[in-house]
Amino acid sequence: MLIGASKARSGNYRIILQLGKRELRLLVLRHRQADLPEVVVNDSSPLSQTDIAQALDDFNHSYEKLGLKNAPVTLVLGTELYQTVTADRPDVPEQDIAASLAFQLGELVDLAPEQMVTDYYELAYQPSGQNKLVAVVGDKSLLTKWVQAIIDVDWQPEAITISELELRKLHAVSDAANLCVYALERGYLVQIYHKGNLCFSRVLSGLASVGNYSKEEIELGALEPLATELQRSMDYYESQLRQAPVKEIILAISHPQIDAVGKALTDLLAVSVTRFNYEDWMNELCEGDFSDLVAFAAVKPQPIADKEQVS
Repeated sequence: MLIGASKARSGNYRIILQLGKRELRLLVLRHRQADLPEVVVNDSSPLSQTDIAQALDDFNHSYEKLGLKNAPVTLVLGTELYQTVTADRPDVPEQDIAASLAFQLGELVDLAPEQMVTDYYELAYQPSGQNKLVAVVGDKSLLTKWVQAIIDVDWQPEAITISELELRKLHAVSDAANLCVYALERGYLVQIYHKGNLCFSRVLSGLASVGNYSKEEIELGALEPLATELQRSMDYYESQLRQAPVKEIILAISHPQIDAVGKALTDLLAVSVTRFNYEDWMNELCEGDFSDLVAFAAVKPQPIADKEQVS
């Protein structure tokens, strides 16, 4: 639990809920005149023996003195709580695309059309001759349950979004492409950004965690499976999307031997590897292990050069 010094002051609050299968994170922000709000609370609750309704009720009681009634809430879903499918763009008017996807996806997802909430986003670049989009599918019954749980604690659900689209906000617009590796509750998320746009996104759910490798194991090649997947991602970006090579790999992962991890990946991939750094305004109340990055990302505005938004 991380609480800022201004917790007792009055003001208008905004809430970010970062929801995963194993943990619910609460970020409370107080509006101010600066571009970014003040972080007042950064807290989390494990969901192994409780559900989101109980976790929200506990949060609401813990921070009752803040006066969070009617505070607007943005709910950010972790990658395990929705499905994404690359699909052909439907030949329907733009305003009808999201609704039409439920019937187009068929057997590609494990939900019946009437159980789906569908939306989509588009990546910045496409393979030659293709007109694809990324369909986003949520379970209607679960989404309804989560929204009702927010309403039940007298908070106001304002937006639901996904982690894949929020994390890109953490990266500055750059003419050089960079690849970022994020640790998930299980596996890793690999994304490539160029000029403020999300160009590639892939979940490596079957890859073992590198978090427990010793320096000796790293030096003996323990990171080769991860390096192989990163190389495949960069190869796709360069060959299939016909883009210039990735210039930098950024690690948003916590490891006691992070320098050894960076050096090993640099040696294996011949690409500069750096560690992700929290922005100054996040530092006072950040966890430091990147488990709260999605919540912090959801606070930030879209990059100016951004083109692909959930419609």
